[in-house]
Amino acid sequence: MRLPLILCLVLGACRALSAQSGLPALEAAQIDTLGAESDFPSKCFDAAFAGPRGRFFLRSCAVGYQRQEIYLVQFDGYGFRPVEIQVPESVNWPQQRPRLTHQHSDSLLIGHYANALLRFNLNNQQSTLLPIDSTGRKVILQTAPGIPGETWVLAKDSAQVYVFRYADGRFRQMAALSLEGTAFSEGTLYSASLLCYHNQTLWFTDASGLIVRMDAATGIFTRFVLRSPGETEDGLIRNLTVHCNTVYCTRTYLNKTTLLQLRTGEKQFLPAPFGPSTIGEIFKLFTDRSGNMVIVCEKTSKITGALLIDAGGKMFNYAPVLTNVASSSIMQLDGQDFKKQMKVLTREGLFLLSLRQPGGIQIYFPDKSMRGMIELPSGDLLAAIDKNTAFYPLSDPDVAVLEPYHNKWPVWKGQRFLADGQYVWYLSGRKFNTVYRFDQQSQHLDSFLFDLKINRIAVLPNQKLVLASIPHLYVFDVQSRALNLYLENGHPKVFDFGKQVHDMVLGRNNTLWLGSNGGLWQVDLQGRKSKQLAREAGLQDYRVQVVCESRTGLVWFGTILGGLHCYNPKTGRVRVIDRASGLASNTVVSLLEDDEGYLWAGTYDGLSILDSTGRILRNLGLSDGLSYTEFNRFSYLKTRSGDLYFGALRGLNRIVPEKIINGLKGLTPSQVYLTEISWFDPGNVQFVTRQTGLDQLGTIQLIADKRFLNLSFALADYSQSSENVFAYKLDRPGQQWVHIGKEHQLNLTGLPAGAYDLLIKGLSHNGNWSEPLRIPLQVSAFFYNQRWFYVLLLLIGPAAIFTWFFLRRRRSKVVQAEASLASRIADPKPLGWLENLEAIAQNTLSGKGELTAKYLADKMAISERQLLRKLKAETGMTVKDYIQEIKLQKARHLLESRTFDTIAEVAYACGFNTPAYFSKVYEKRFGKRPGEYN
Repeated sequence: MRLPLILCLVLGACRALSAQSGLPALEAAQIDTLGAESDFPSKCFDAAFAGPRGRFFLRSCAVGYQRQEIYLVQFDGYGFRPVEIQVPESVNWPQQRPRLTHQHSDSLLIGHYANALLRFNLNNQQSTLLPIDSTGRKVILQTAPGIPGETWVLAKDSAQVYVFRYADGRFRQMAALSLEGTAFSEGTLYSASLLCYHNQTLWFTDASGLIVRMDAATGIFTRFVLRSPGETEDGLIRNLTVHCNTVYCTRTYLNKTTLLQLRTGEKQFLPAPFGPSTIGEIFKLFTDRSGNMVIVCEKTSKITGALLIDAGGKMFNYAPVLTNVASSSIMQLDGQDFKKQMKVLTREGLFLLSLRQPGGIQIYFPDKSMRGMIELPSGDLLAAIDKNTAFYPLSDPDVAVLEPYHNKWPVWKGQRFLADGQYVWYLSGRKFNTVYRFDQQSQHLDSFLFDLKINRIAVLPNQKLVLASIPHLYVFDVQSRALNLYLENGHPKVFDFGKQVHDMVLGRNNTLWLGSNGGLWQVDLQGRKSKQLAREAGLQDYRVQVVCESRTGLVWFGTILGGLHCYNPKTGRVRVIDRASGLASNTVVSLLEDDEGYLWAGTYDGLSILDSTGRILRNLGLSDGLSYTEFNRFSYLKTRSGDLYFGALRGLNRIVPEKIINGLKGLTPSQVYLTEISWFDPGNVQFVTRQTGLDQLGTIQLIADKRFLNLSFALADYSQSSENVFAYKLDRPGQQWVHIGKEHQLNLTGLPAGAYDLLIKGLSHNGNWSEPLRIPLQVSAFFYNQRWFYVLLLLIGPAAIFTWFFLRRRRSKVVQAEASLASRIADPKPLGWLENLEAIAQNTLSGKGELTAKYLADKMAISERQLLRKLKAETGMTVKDYIQEIKLQKARHLLESRTFDTIAEVAYACGFNTPAYFSKVYEKRFGKRPGEYN
């Protein structure tokens, strides 16, 4: 292999890893500090594990040595929650702490404790200890996962080191090795022992100058002594990993660390071709689940260099990714693909990084406002910049030097430019009455003056133009200079364009698409017929300002405030993609389809990428490398090479679509998962709250008089998790998604009877909706709404039915009469505004709806702002304080009347999410805890 020899000359010393001019550099696009505002006592984490549905578990650096605890916590994007791991108290090994070291599968962590293999189920958070022998003389040093269902265990006693294989529920001793002359015999290097499994080969070390290779099939050992001639002491081996069939380790001797490697077929470890380190510098090695390895060099806990080697052996300068993140020593890098995103665990915090794809976005002229653009046959790009009255060529996009192309070209406010073979067409003039044609061969500029105010032009075959001049269309023959009105049924067609035509595109089958303030117009130039799509067609905003016809025949158009719309001419259906769907902004000003069929939408708040079905893949912003997030109209272009150009208020952005799309492929879609759920369990006849085993709940049974459900949930996208939004829906006919914003808790009351699923989905800040989380429900109806009750009524007979209804109605009339009389005696005047509001609030708490400011405002037929002002004037309270007071007063009544048996029942009946919070606010309000009512 010649590559190591070349790299040895190129890379040099360890600290030079941070500035390798010969290597492509990777950069972080976005850096988020996870849980920065949490009150969790420790910010130091040294291991990360991914649980079911993307749950995130961390091993804290703070380990309870005295109590022999494993300090594991779960992070849901909003805070940390300690995870209790039970270890039998009868096991007492004060010299060794319990450890969880590896992730075996999505739901299983493995580690060791004394002489037992420790297995921890992340789903139900139950731990299991499996002793390797009955005598307890053997102590486990390390564990490592093998093939699925297999765990390798390294253990020792006073005489030997043992290798065990655990599979199919039992241990099998695979080999034994004498301790003579090794650091294993010292009995103190438990945590320093290293073990890894790769391709039917087991590697382990005693952390001194000895590494052992064992063939998993035969049990044959091979020893590698790393001590160099002349050294009198053993060095300390800190890392041991296998990457691309090469074994890497680091050895520290006399405060000097060396990175060593053993390639397939070689018989000894040799210095890796990354140069020797300097005094005080150490290497750390990290691998991901996609075959990448990162080598980090630190000195005095500061990063001095970093290198990434991918699965194909290609190398990247990784220092720019990490140097701006870690101000202290890195404990671990964790992720599916270090070239796309990862978690960085340090002694001072926890970080999530998203990486830019090299060469995906390039910026030119970041201080200039870009307008119209066109590509010439020569490959040059012509652009109107900063409303100047001349074109400027980007002669070499990689250099991007501006030079005036034709000083006499009049350009007014950067119109859209069109290309037709050897000609460039554009509309200009202060009165928008002149069309210019530039001949690229002769460099001659022609102008065509019209007695019209022209909004937009479209170029037809055979040197013909379509001119949009409100309220008509005109067809202009360039050769004969004939201008004719567009006719339908022999008469000039009057179009409802509103006050502006924003875009005009010639599509397939000689169809013209016009975006205007009057909606989207479809004009069949050959058949002489037209169709208008406006509000009645389902448009969220009929002011259309950009149109794009895709290769599949769908017509995409962006609106001023209604987002992106997709129109299917075959079915006549319109679909809306807006901010609620994940779009970067509801103002869409540019649309381009790339060579793979992905749609790129420039908005006033970033660039959205959609697939051919309209699903949003990602929103790009400043952190992804864009020059600015507000794009300009008419300033977008797809070149013959497939590159996309988007002009912004500041700068020109060159997009290489395949590099951006490839960077999005392979990323695990975010999922929604439960963090807590509470309901009345009819089986146990009590209220239950669950925080574990939430993916194995099965169908939740709710009885008729306790049809409520309280849930907390999170989205497994921890980058800017405070910006994640959620929606829920009952999967029943006619039900729509209910958007609840950034609220990650749900309190459902009065659920309808029947068997159905509760669906919850989440939207991350970058525009990705998750697949819905399904929670099966079985909600019982009251007995008089069930089928058996009606059958019973039929059996009793018409007389009984008549009697029952008669007595019920008579009693109802009596009650109504008494209530009406009491009301007139107590208050002969009509109810006032505040009394009406209180009545609505009380009825809502009785199970008719969720008590919110929006609900009260809607019921009172006023806005939320008016509700706040009026309530403040009447009571001096805010809406939030008023709602809480109503809840507390009802709770006081229920407690005094002893309507319920438990505090939890009172809390849930009054709309509180948790009994603990209810007790706290009740005591603060009344000076008495709910439990004090006897």
